Amino acid sequence: MVDPRAGLRLVSAVARELAGGPAPLDAIARLVADAIPDRCAVIVRADDGTWPIAGASDRTGLPPAVAFAAPSRARGEVIGVVAVLRDAPLDELERAVIETIADHVALALDRDRLIARAHDKRSEARLRAAKLANRELEGVASSVAHDLRAPLRTIVGFSEALREDCMDQLDDRGRAHLRRLSDAALRMASLVDDLLGLTRVSRQELRRDRVDLGALAQAAATCCQRTEPHRAVDLVIAPDLTADGDRRLLAIALDNLIGNAWKFTSKRAHARIEVGAIRRGEDTVFYVRDNGAGFDMRYADKLFGLFQRVHSDDEFPGTGIGLATVARIIHRHEGHVWAEGTPDDGATFYFTLAPS
Repeated sequence: MVDPRAGLRLVSAVARELAGGPAPLDAIARLVADAIPDRCAVIVRADDGTWPIAGASDRTGLPPAVAFAAPSRARGEVIGVVAVLRDAPLDELERAVIETIADHVALALDRDRLIARAHDKRSEARLRAAKLANRELEGVASSVAHDLRAPLRTIVGFSEALREDCMDQLDDRGRAHLRRLSDAALRMASLVDDLLGLTRVSRQELRRDRVDLGALAQAAATCCQRTEPHRAVDLVIAPDLTADGDRRLLAIALDNLIGNAWKFTSKRAHARIEVGAIRRGEDTVFYVRDNGAGFDMRYADKLFGLFQRVHSDDEFPGTGIGLATVARIIHRHEGHVWAEGTPDDGATFYFTLAPS
């Protein structure tokens, strides 16, 4: 920087850089360093240290002293600095140019901070709106499910009455129609119950405690065994499976995961369900593994969606809500849930839970 024109060109170049978006302080530092003929380094940074310290890329060795430092002020406070390090002090023109650049940097930093704050406020507003919409949707789902229960009970009740009182008056076709009507009503009733369970999971207050996941898995398997006492399933539960979480919600999650494994191993002569944990970095990853029907990994992203199923009702009946309930519970614990599987070779469902 040897004359006022060179200083003006430098200030103009800096202004152009700062006008394009978030302040590129490393680029500003290079522009300033390249304009100073002597061996030097330049620091341009914000006061919170979030911006990089940048020196001239084509100079070697760092001078021992700060020749000049111009603060970047906005709204009465120092929010950054432009500093030149070199052996010799800066002349009056060079100091004036650096001070002008510091003023430009202050304007850019202040602009960036205002934009960031506005973005944060918009994000908070969108998050509040999304939470409100979710609560409203859950309320509608709960209301609809409750309203459906009474007519479903009526359909099931009259179907049973027809079966008991009028079965001998129906031909084969009529009996088949009645059977389909009764089965559909019972399936709808199961769907409504599961949907109500999902809304309760979403609304229930989270109460964290130390939970024995192994005991919950054993209780879930015992319940499955009672419904199908003729089945012989090899259940393996690793010791010391404990985690921080809500006992009631985690019991529901394991009921669904164990029930899922129980269902999809129903066609195995030697069914096996394993519950355990592995370490991945700092996380404990819990899993429920089975040697059942498995699934194609192309559909893995569908597994935890509401009403999403990868097997037909003819193969394995279900409502498509169980795994969605599991995902909702794990996400409420700030954890992650995913699955791996191979068709006809079993599946493993993994989940993590954030520490309290």
